[in-house]
Amino acid sequence: MRRNAIIFILVIALAAVGYWGFKNNKILAKWELQTENQYRNAFAELNNNLNSLEDELATALVTKSNERRSVKLNNIWRDAFAAQKDLGELPIAGISLTKFKDLLAKIESYTYQLSQDNINEDLSAEDWDNLNQLHSQVQTVAKEMKDIHNKIEKEGFRWSEQRHIILEKEDLEENSILSSLQGLEGEVSKINLNPDNESIKDGLPEKLNLQLGEVENDQEDKVESKEAVDVAQEFIGARSKEFNFRVAKDERDPEAKSITTVVANSKDLDDNRIHFDINQNSGDIIWFLEQRPFKDPDLEEEEIKKEARNFIKEVDYEENLALKEVNSQRNIGLVTFVPKIKEVLFYPQPVRVKVALDNGDIMGLNNRAFLVNRNLSEEMDLEPGLSLEEAEEKVNKRLKLVSNDLAVIKNDQGKPVLSYEFIGEFKKERYRVNINADTGREERVEKAS
Repeated sequence: MRRNAIIFILVIALAAVGYWGFKNNKILAKWELQTENQYRNAFAELNNNLNSLEDELATALVTKSNERRSVKLNNIWRDAFAAQKDLGELPIAGISLTKFKDLLAKIESYTYQLSQDNINEDLSAEDWDNLNQLHSQVQTVAKEMKDIHNKIEKEGFRWSEQRHIILEKEDLEENSILSSLQGLEGEVSKINLNPDNESIKDGLPEKLNLQLGEVENDQEDKVESKEAVDVAQEFIGARSKEFNFRVAKDERDPEAKSITTVVANSKDLDDNRIHFDINQNSGDIIWFLEQRPFKDPDLEEEEIKKEARNFIKEVDYEENLALKEVNSQRNIGLVTFVPKIKEVLFYPQPVRVKVALDNGDIMGLNNRAFLVNRNLSEEMDLEPGLSLEEAEEKVNKRLKLVSNDLAVIKNDQGKPVLSYEFIGEFKKERYRVNINADTGREERVEKAS
């Protein structure tokens, strides 16, 4: 009898372990498939944005109307920004694409500056030559990227198998896809980047530093190095005892006069490192990112939201922040919050929080746009010219509306406008439609996550 009871218990235990293993493998397989799809989407979007970037640069060169050129320039820097974001989502830590990334950053900076400075003005001969040179560079890279895409489809390459690999130089010869990506560096270096051209070197980073420097700039005393370290230590609380902190003076951009970078290295000599960018005028954390090895992902979306919300409460923002989007990228859940002030959402002021999918640790925070646009609610008229019903008349009737909000977004010219935001359903998909709250213009239509 006792023997039968023991056998019964062992059978139950074995079944439980088998079920647990099956369920765990099913979860891991789900994450693996989701991760692979995300990488494929990121690479596809990178190609799309590069092709769009090439088209917009080409048409900007032959556009006569200053008004149309202004729209083109805004499209160009947005495409360059999006391409950088897509590139950052790919598991390519083992290869260097410094020149490619620098090319995209220069295009974004330069065309953003042109779009702000050359409104209703003709392009100078120098600006036209610079755009022509940048177009030639993008044309070369886009062609190479198309060839790599075809090779990926032909060889059945899987991005998810690369995410734990740090390639040595000799390994690149055996990985034709990553070797081809590395080859982009050679293609870019064959083209004259004209690094001495100040109009290309300067631009958005300098403008951003000026804007960040204006945040609470009524303070006469700047945050010194020791104070910056104190800010970083206080920000991560009790965990600060596990790290050695230093101000990375040798790593700072000499143009970044309003930002102090602090680096924290783990005392245990493992791979943990945290970078902080701190506003010298206000002491605000502009940006931080922690780097460490990851275990297999274990968090579901609701748990990711919970961890991000708890972090936002701990930081204690003065503004009420609404959670608007959750995306999983490799081992990280990226959660986007936007301020909701006087019942209006402010999309140009996102706060982005990175959550580790293995244990829920907060791995990063991006406050840049939030700080730069902090006075936006005071600068704008938040009273809509149209009623909700009038704005709703401008929405396609085939869309089944489920919610609405007032929201500030940026229009095609990069200017903030007040809009009615409608969320609707069509063929089991959700869409977001923004109608200008004053003119009734359809400012934006996009899929909603």
